[in-house]
Amino acid sequence: MNSKLTDDSDMRREYDFSKGIRNKFAFKKTKSQSFLKEPMESIHRTQGSFNEGSFDEIRNKLCTFSRKPFKTEIGENKDLDVIINTSNGVPVGVVSKSYSLIQHHDLLNAIEFSFKNLGFDIDKAELKLSTTKYNERIWLRIKFADDYTFDPGDGHLLTPKLHVLNSVNGITPLELRLGWYRLICKNGLLCLDNEQTYKRLHTSSFEFKGIENHLRNSIDIFEKEREIYKKWKETTISFDTDSKILRHWIDTSVFKVWKDITSQRVYSILTTARDGKISKRPYPKSEGKKDSYLIRFSSGFDVPGAKPVQNMYDVANALSWVSSHHTSLKKQYTMMAQVPKMLISLEQLIAHRRY
Repeated sequence: MNSKLTDDSDMRREYDFSKGIRNKFAFKKTKSQSFLKEPMESIHRTQGSFNEGSFDEIRNKLCTFSRKPFKTEIGENKDLDVIINTSNGVPVGVVSKSYSLIQHHDLLNAIEFSFKNLGFDIDKAELKLSTTKYNERIWLRIKFADDYTFDPGDGHLLTPKLHVLNSVNGITPLELRLGWYRLICKNGLLCLDNEQTYKRLHTSSFEFKGIENHLRNSIDIFEKEREIYKKWKETTISFDTDSKILRHWIDTSVFKVWKDITSQRVYSILTTARDGKISKRPYPKSEGKKDSYLIRFSSGFDVPGAKPVQNMYDVANALSWVSSHHTSLKKQYTMMAQVPKMLISLEQLIAHRRY
């Protein structure tokens, strides 16, 4: 549909846009605003619903939608359709005629079918579903059966979890991402390959068979990541022998990305296995430092499953804890995506034992 105005004959004289500012309210989407950030945040904050259970139990909670022509008694827009919640007749969005309506339950069926073909025991899978108020958007989390967990040797298992995002109103594309989760007090996300996202627009070319191929490829990557975790477990590093390396890494790689306060939290976890509390207060006016602040960091509480750093795997868990416990879901995933590069920089320092 061409949005360019080619005829101003209907513009009324009293409409004055001479003082308008072009793109004043435009939203610039950056590269970091990818998988699930704003969509998850908005679903999390809406007065929707939350359910958990098996595939069958979650399927019974999903609504069905239909599409109708976008028209009134006066006329019809030949380019647009209205998406309707079939159960209650409530409209949830306006989409183009070329928009492919991907039903939530069809998507769940496709994922279940793919899991079966890949040999997963779907009866043991644990699902959690969050929806918006009118059920037009869903955020689904699927934890794999225990057969697919990974024991790094510290007694706290890692398990794969699939995140699924879908909408029926054109707001967001269909997205899937697999990630590792540590099963102790939500202690972080370890996902080394941050580009393994299945993202498809709702177009006529969409096919469900691509989901199974994506999941198969992601599982292959997970197998490789298991070996990386094993190597990290065997790569010793501690403040007793490598204090200069760790301090240099904190002051450069971590500080560059997460700045001073968060870097201090990582340092505290690595040295004491305790996260820290941050306090901030303005300088006294008598010191003449307007808009300046004194920041105080104090060791606060034990991090579940953590201990003073002994190897690279402990470092990964410290970074994961900090990133996954931010108050903003959007910020959580931004920080999680930054973890692998910081780990790579530390690996390079350890490999050369230099700083």
